Amino acid sequence: MTNKNVTFTQQSPVLRIGAALLMLMVTAIWGSAFVFTKNAILVIGPLHFLFYRFVIATVLMAAFAGRRLLKLNQDMLKAGLITGVALAAGYATQTVGLQFTSVGNSAFITGFYVILVPFAGLIFKRALHKGQVFLSFAALSGLALFSLNEQFRLNSGDIWTIACAAIYACHFVLLGHYTQGLDSLLLTLLQLFVSTIIFGLCSFLWEARVAYTAFSGEIWFSLIYCAVLASALAFFIQTAAQKILSPTQASLIFTAEVLFGAFFGWLLLGEILLPRQFGGAIILIASIAAVLIKSETSGRI
Repeated sequence: MTNKNVTFTQQSPVLRIGAALLMLMVTAIWGSAFVFTKNAILVIGPLHFLFYRFVIATVLMAAFAGRRLLKLNQDMLKAGLITGVALAAGYATQTVGLQFTSVGNSAFITGFYVILVPFAGLIFKRALHKGQVFLSFAALSGLALFSLNEQFRLNSGDIWTIACAAIYACHFVLLGHYTQGLDSLLLTLLQLFVSTIIFGLCSFLWEARVAYTAFSGEIWFSLIYCAVLASALAFFIQTAAQKILSPTQASLIFTAEVLFGAFFGWLLLGEILLPRQFGGAIILIASIAAVLIKSETSGRI
């Protein structure tokens, strides 16, 4: 277990490389999950999909935790509640938005959270540097090129996804702040449990009930894929890796998700990016890469 007094930059290079590779694998899983989620929510609704997805993931994690559940304490419960609410809010806004926008748009706009992480760090009074502000405006221009239509307007799905990006940035910073010294498995389980309760209540209040006959083999496959790989496994890896990597470093690695999302949207759904969207994507990815280089050379979190 990581000592609270060990900083991110003092971690072993081998641990940091291993954590980075595992997180890269997670981005591929999440990128493909956009497609399965898109297909499923058109049938059973976003909140019901998230509820069933997180129920399955929570049960799996609880079974795996076993007797470790006896180690739950007040600090874990507090961290799990705070990060779980943020996680649920991020997933809800992203999944609702995915109903009204393409997989590629959802993936690329979600990736904007990387640029927002330093701003979210202001929650804990972390310094914001001029270079970060400049790169944020550059990324914003790329996002505008990518997302705005010919009338220079965002569709409702893109607006929901921009809100998701802001919430995800806060979630990353909160994870980096609260995970130090805590059991990664139990914290992941608590986040999933809190999210499940929130999705259950929201689906009951705001969505029509879904008939059992709506759950086709394709829907069940999407639920199991997203619950087992994109939720339980991915969140455990993320929570564990963020004990080794800083919030900024971790979120930068996760930007590969936007590329995987666009790739699987093209491969499985036939989505095509317009030339202007390619230009915006290049600007956004270049801004993210610049933040990565700056964070690595300066050693800043």
